[in-house]
Amino acid sequence: TIANSRLYYKSDSSASHGSIYAGLFAGQADATLKNIHNQANTITYNDSLNNKKRKEVYIGGIVGKIKGQIDSCSNSSNITAVFDWIWKAYLGGIVGYAYDASISNSSNVGNISNTGSVGKYGVFVGGIAGKNGEQRTILNCKNSGTISSTGYRVGGIVGEGSIFDFCENSGSITNNYLAQSSMDSSFVGGIAGTSGNIMNSINTGHVDGEIAGGLAGSISAARKSINDGSVKGALYAGGIGGVC
Repeated sequence: TIANSRLYYKSDSSASHGSIYAGLFAGQADATLKNIHNQANTITYNDSLNNKKRKEVYIGGIVGKIKGQIDSCSNSSNITAVFDWIWKAYLGGIVGYAYDASISNSSNVGNISNTGSVGKYGVFVGGIAGKNGEQRTILNCKNSGTISSTGYRVGGIVGEGSIFDFCENSGSITNNYLAQSSMDSSFVGGIAGTSGNIMNSINTGHVDGEIAGGLAGSISAARKSINDGSVKGALYAGGIGGVC
């Protein structure tokens, strides 16, 4: 258990191009992480003076970016980020980007928020992970934290992911992304912003965004899953998916 600590990053105008990896346990990991708990800490990232120089940011309550496996981890710490036209960013209660990792039996109750302008590829935000790799499964994970974002893909469990099984969101999910063009839409959902297959999962939290769905903003398939939360979409809204 990691408790009563503070992780704070603030850029200045002299910061060069590059990437930031931040997590209370590790910035990056190629490993299996199990039974790690982030409790009563704060994670703050402030890039407001970066003058469009920062390329990518990976921030997670446990780890910023991982290849491997995450099991039985939890986060109860708040994560806050302020961006000045970030090129690409990943924010998650457990991990920012699980680029080749499965996640199971993990939970988030911390609040996650980001503000500021973003670049073409935007910000991926989720209660468990900002983004999860293709054909990787999120199993038995829960989020009850509130998420408020200007993200490109925003979800109660994962911003963008592939396979979800026995997942649950009860937190309020709000996305205020400003589209860069008519072809550049954002997706928000109770389970995922965009997803492949969602199975045996439930959302009871409020979902609000541009293209909004009770389970996912964009969804390929859903089976034995329920939405019992309210949904509000500026462009499209659906009880299961904003678009399918």
